[in-house]
Amino acid sequence: MILIPIGRDDAEIRRHAWVSYAIIALNVLAFVATMTAERQSRMMKVNEEWRDALMYNVRHPYLQTPATMTEVLRADVVRYLQDQRKAVAPPAAMVVAREQRMLNELADKAVAAYRRLPTIRFGYIPAEGGVLTLLTSMFIHAGMLHLLGNLLFFYLSGPFVEDVFGRPLFAALYLSGGIVASLTYMSRHPLSTIPLVGASGAIAAVMGAYLVRFFRSKVEFLFIPIIIRPSLHVRFFAPAFVVLPLWFYQQFMELTSEAGGGGVAFSAHVGGFLYGVVIALIVKTVSFEDRYVNPVVKKETTWELGAGSETPDYDRASTRLLTRYAEEKRDDLAMELIRETTSDPTAALPKFFARAASYVERRGDREWALRLYARTLECDPDGVAAVGALVKIGTLLRAKGDLPAARETFAKARAHPACTAEWAPAIDAKIAQCDAL
Repeated sequence: MILIPIGRDDAEIRRHAWVSYAIIALNVLAFVATMTAERQSRMMKVNEEWRDALMYNVRHPYLQTPATMTEVLRADVVRYLQDQRKAVAPPAAMVVAREQRMLNELADKAVAAYRRLPTIRFGYIPAEGGVLTLLTSMFIHAGMLHLLGNLLFFYLSGPFVEDVFGRPLFAALYLSGGIVASLTYMSRHPLSTIPLVGASGAIAAVMGAYLVRFFRSKVEFLFIPIIIRPSLHVRFFAPAFVVLPLWFYQQFMELTSEAGGGGVAFSAHVGGFLYGVVIALIVKTVSFEDRYVNPVVKKETTWELGAGSETPDYDRASTRLLTRYAEEKRDDLAMELIRETTSDPTAALPKFFARAASYVERRGDREWALRLYARTLECDPDGVAAVGALVKIGTLLRAKGDLPAARETFAKARAHPACTAEWAPAIDAKIAQCDAL
């Protein structure tokens, strides 16, 4: 059976989550680059060099396995080689020295090829440390399922935390959370030579912050009881204050089974999650959202024209907001914005009126569009926008069947001082069409 989180009850955010989108893109690009570099032919070459070194060691069990190999090999393999060494009597010292040099050379070649692999090169190795790999490791993944699983959890939590924390703080949370997660793992396995890779530690920090901030929100799940019959599925909601603590409890209980030689880094998940909870509690305590984030979001997503306001600035701001609503298919908000803005008969917002007229025209309200194009013309009768407004008015009048008024409007557009060489042929064609009807 499969249980997959697929959404939440209220999936609306106030503005684009650009940091979350960038993080997802970087993880995908890094994965593609890594898989391209670790193509099958290269992996086969690495495997061949390791096979040569290991088989030489097995055929000559009395030799000392080089330290460079034992740092990378699994503990059970190292124990096997050491046991074999104790059970076999060595030949002459001269022969042993020559064969040891050969084994050392084979081991150096195998380890060098291994360390050139991007997954190993950019992963965080606790025994070696490194500031750079603390950052690069959280963008490297070991496989497609590893990547998709992490990005699914991130997509369901990251954009919402970014929306309330703000972009700078969210970016800092993600990066610092990933670092704290890796250091938590390192504190438990300081001698591990297996690279730690993946974004799960950073995502765990985001999930911890999500729990604090969206404590009562509900997460939607898809439950497929029979894998071979995915059509038999159930969708249900569960509150975050139940789901996320259960997930954390599972990770915590798995700490006893965690091995420093590979596998799932449960301690990184625990450390990252607790870090995210602490940061979110601090943010809540100091009222960071109300003091710093909400004013910026409100400025970007709302528009108010007050006394002493600069009309051109508000014209541009309101036009951008309407464009965003249209792109995001938020028709209710777009229509509300148009109604509120155009309710002031003294407002002079040519760009907004033109954009609003085009919007309501596409929605089929031609009468309202006519009025808005007329207001565009009133706001800027001598500007370049006036020609476009006249052409639109003429087109709508012609669609209504008022050919005389349409032709007169097209003629005004053609005679307008701002009528350019690009406009002239199109307007002449429209006048000709009116004459032909």
